[in-house]
Amino acid sequence: MGEPQYNCQATVWLFKDEQDNVFQSPQRYLSKKHIVRYMTGEKTERATFRNTSRCRRTEKRMWTDAHGCSIASRPGGSQYRGERLWVIGFCKRYPGWVRVISLDTERCFRAEMRAISFVPRFQTVDSSGREHYITPVAPDWFVQWPVGQPELVERKEGPWPDEPTFEAALRKQNFRDEWAMLSGFTSGPGMMSAEQWARENEFEKHASKTLEEVLGTSFRGESAVTDHRPHTYSLPIRPSAQS
Repeated sequence: MGEPQYNCQATVWLFKDEQDNVFQSPQRYLSKKHIVRYMTGEKTERATFRNTSRCRRTEKRMWTDAHGCSIASRPGGSQYRGERLWVIGFCKRYPGWVRVISLDTERCFRAEMRAISFVPRFQTVDSSGREHYITPVAPDWFVQWPVGQPELVERKEGPWPDEPTFEAALRKQNFRDEWAMLSGFTSGPGMMSAEQWARENEFEKHASKTLEEVLGTSFRGESAVTDHRPHTYSLPIRPSAQS
């Protein structure tokens, strides 16, 4: 029997600061040390901590990809299998390790890149004709690995390659395939159905529309949040397997 699939997406709140930068966060309320990932501006894709006390939370909430999900659990419950992660930096003293924030527990810790199943955002081909998946984690660096060999993931400096981003359903399916290779499970739910495929892409279109609305709107304080996905898609604090 195959392992159930883990969800590589999480619900986040949308915020906007005084410079009109839009960012996401799993935390609803403003604080002096807020977990954020930028969606616009020169910091696009970078996850970090920042003071949001003078920012505004919109009435919109959306689903977004994690940078990756944890493959292993740690003794003592400090890290969980399937835990959704944002990468906030690399460890200079520990090559092959990165600093991450959990979207499930809101904890910050170090994790080995080989112990993370990253979500492929786009694909590139090297000079030898070998195909690679890429996950951007900051404007000036990204992680890359050969397709079907996620254990060979490595950090690359510089701007991201100019390649088209996978559509939502394809990102999710590629994540499932790479997770299976990395975790040792080669059986399970397999390919998504046509209905699932269409549904994921519809959610992506809605998220894009939501972002466009946020970019063109001025906000006056905090307001109630509307979740546009079905109630059955609400996620628990702990990561759960979803087929």
